[in-house]
Amino acid sequence: MTFDLTSYMDEAGHCDDPTRHYVGMAGFVAPAVMWEDFDVAWKAILNDFGLKEPFHMKDFAHFHGQFEVGWKGDENKAKRDKLFGALMAAIKETEATPVGAIISVEDFNGLTKCQRDSFRGPYFIAFQFVTRGAALEGAFGLEPEKVAMVYAYNQEYGTISSPEPYSVDQSGRAESLWHAMKETTDWGKWMGAYASSTPTEISALQAADIFAYELAKEFETLVNPNPRPMRYGLRQILQMTSFPHSLIRLLDRMELLRLVIESRMPCQMGTDEVPKDQMLVARRSLVEWMQDRGKLISEIGDSEL
Repeated sequence: MTFDLTSYMDEAGHCDDPTRHYVGMAGFVAPAVMWEDFDVAWKAILNDFGLKEPFHMKDFAHFHGQFEVGWKGDENKAKRDKLFGALMAAIKETEATPVGAIISVEDFNGLTKCQRDSFRGPYFIAFQFVTRGAALEGAFGLEPEKVAMVYAYNQEYGTISSPEPYSVDQSGRAESLWHAMKETTDWGKWMGAYASSTPTEISALQAADIFAYELAKEFETLVNPNPRPMRYGLRQILQMTSFPHSLIRLLDRMELLRLVIESRMPCQMGTDEVPKDQMLVARRSLVEWMQDRGKLISEIGDSEL
């Protein structure tokens, strides 16, 4: 029996933005039938609130676009909470698996030029991690299956779809990378079809936009010495993970250097800083973050992490 798993991913932030400390990509993996039901529910919610355009989290958070009039101020807080609560409930109803990767811009910029060039940029690191995460969700399901993967259209980074059949000469950089991963990695056999689209065309990309925004916002918040509590949206999404074995990754300096080692890049400068148990250290750090900030509780002991 096949459930036709499909993932939807969107990016958050731009590494050239001087105000950003973190950028990344995030989204969800769920059976196609769940996404069909989600699409109906999502559009009904937007219609109920008189929204004529796709939901964009940045516009909602900053009262831009369709949220400029009738949404600001304490007198409209209940309305805002009701809308966002309904949208989060629709996302959780899919029972999707969250997948995300967040990257420290400062730590990436602290790598050598050779290392940065080899990675191509934070966007492509995040792209590879969420693609791998989605593929692993297909590989380790009750009945392993390939995952169809849809990415938010991005002309700059080449998250576009070339005409069928696939042609490397007509594809963007991200799509070319996706096909290279499919052909050369151990998890490539679980990568089904590649596509790119827009939130206007696909409601699930609006959900991915929320997750990507909230994940990046969380780590931007942690830069402050006295950070605010984790936001409601991200706490709801983290409850959907297979905690503590989530498919969310933080790429700081040590994790980036670990990737330099694993990828056997020409320039290995700085890799002597990486402890032998770095992967375990990074994993425990994320579990502690989910426990301390997300208030999730694990019944699994540290030795099993």
